[in-house]
Amino acid sequence: MSLEFFEINPQKGKPLGCVIGLHGLGANGKDLMPLAEQLNLPQTKFIFPNGPFPVEYSYEGRAWYQLPRENGRGIPVSRKKLIELVQQIESSGIPAREIMIAGFSQGAVMSLDAGLRYPNKLCGLMALSGYLHAPERLSEEKSSENKGLPVLVCHGVEDDVLPVQGSREAALVLEKEGYSVAYHEFPIGHQIVPEELRIIRQFILTSLHRSLFPS
Repeated sequence: MSLEFFEINPQKGKPLGCVIGLHGLGANGKDLMPLAEQLNLPQTKFIFPNGPFPVEYSYEGRAWYQLPRENGRGIPVSRKKLIELVQQIESSGIPAREIMIAGFSQGAVMSLDAGLRYPNKLCGLMALSGYLHAPERLSEEKSSENKGLPVLVCHGVEDDVLPVQGSREAALVLEKEGYSVAYHEFPIGHQIVPEELRIIRQFILTSLHRSLFPS
């Protein structure tokens, strides 16, 4: 079964790019939808999928994989479904080079996991308050098409849910593997703040411009 999702389309004309937003543990696709309005990108299409797994403590909450995080149970299933979702978006007429995958917390983990393995060249990736799962396998499993891909990594230094060290280590590994990494830390916990949104918005605009108008 494919992923259920919520979408926000441009009010006028064909979309200039698509951002896929992946929620954190216990939330669902609706959780990040307000960010689309806050980012003020009226020509961009946004898609917010639900994670494939239910969580015990929430009727509507979803997950991308099971805890503890070390075993990664569920990640291969979610990766496959996310890759299929991107392919579905491509089939609708938006090329991969205009598609960006972003995520918060568990969603950030999946943004990196699926995005770095996607077979076609993407626009970019964003990992907010997450980490890189199984970094030792990246060299072997990464997509050669996405060499040098822009990746935005952000994290709060006071995060007591997923410590900032996870993003610091992810950024180092990604740089070593040849990705174009922009790394930012904020004096916050496990959350997204306006200053971070400004950086996210600029990253989307810059990456989309590079994809739409290659030099």
